[in-house]
Amino acid sequence: MPQRLFEAQVIESSKIKTNTIDCGKVQISNSSQPFTVTNSEGKVVFFVDEKGVTEHITNTTTSFVELYDTPKELGKENTILGIKNEKLAFVDDINADIVQIKKLTCQAGNVYTLKSETLDVHSCCVTDLKSEKSFSKASTIENLNASSIMCNELNVTKFDPDTLKCNSAHIQDLKTTAFQADLISSHNLASTHAVLENLEAHKSKLGDVVSKTLHTDSIKAKDVTTDNIKAKLVTFTDVKSDTVDAEVIKANKVCVKQNTYGSEKEPLNLAVTQSKDVKVEGNNIKIVTTCPAGVLTQSFTIYGLNVNEDYIAHVTSNNDAMLQYLLINDGNRFTLKINYADRTMRNTVLKIYIQHM
Repeated sequence: MPQRLFEAQVIESSKIKTNTIDCGKVQISNSSQPFTVTNSEGKVVFFVDEKGVTEHITNTTTSFVELYDTPKELGKENTILGIKNEKLAFVDDINADIVQIKKLTCQAGNVYTLKSETLDVHSCCVTDLKSEKSFSKASTIENLNASSIMCNELNVTKFDPDTLKCNSAHIQDLKTTAFQADLISSHNLASTHAVLENLEAHKSKLGDVVSKTLHTDSIKAKDVTTDNIKAKLVTFTDVKSDTVDAEVIKANKVCVKQNTYGSEKEPLNLAVTQSKDVKVEGNNIKIVTTCPAGVLTQSFTIYGLNVNEDYIAHVTSNNDAMLQYLLINDGNRFTLKINYADRTMRNTVLKIYIQHM
């Protein structure tokens, strides 16, 4: 059937009955979309179907400031959109009952009340800080004025208090120009220079005491254990020491440690014909030995004494035998020779004392 084409500028009709009307970007037809509007690219942006009106926005963007409900004033820079006077407004302050922040970067903060379980701050400048509890791994404070500070552990580079009061202090390294205390309790106390007016201790154990200057009016200790004491004047009631080097010793009782060889029940048998030598050690030596019966001389060698040092010997007997003795140091060893006025009696026992000078 041939198609007819009619061209008209204006058509007026009270009723037009047709299947399709194509008018540029608008199409009216009896299809599933009776009314369709397309754009210049031929894409549908608006249509009417059996469900009603549907709007499509294709390849278009709408700026926020172009919306009709956008406030006229967007606020200052770095402001926050909030509600003020029951209207949307951009504000530069926050007033909230609860604020939860994972990360906060603040140059200047004014807070009347701050309650936080965890507060991680790289730098904090506070004019007045009042806190019931504060937990901090690292704090750098130029000036801290507090009536009371309670903490489990405090690490500071420099600590200069006018008055320090503490029930218990554990300090690994303490350096101070002046220290005054009524009671000092320390497991380990080391000092290169100590000047004390009064030192009282229930128990003191010192491996080595070396002090250029030590001034004290009174030293009271129940037990003093030291390897070496060097002093011009030492006054003690009871002294127990391996080595005491002093010009003057004043004591009610002095107990000198002796190394004993042999005993009265089991004496040694030191003689030319029997045991010819004995090995000893120490500076204070006691030797108990028998004397063969009927001899006029007795001689034996003593090993263990330093030939470069001086020693003194003293011999006692259990009977009235007259004797003379001589301790000889020939540069290689020490020898003790004993001469009797009469031949010795049976069961004669000698006690020989040798002391380092």
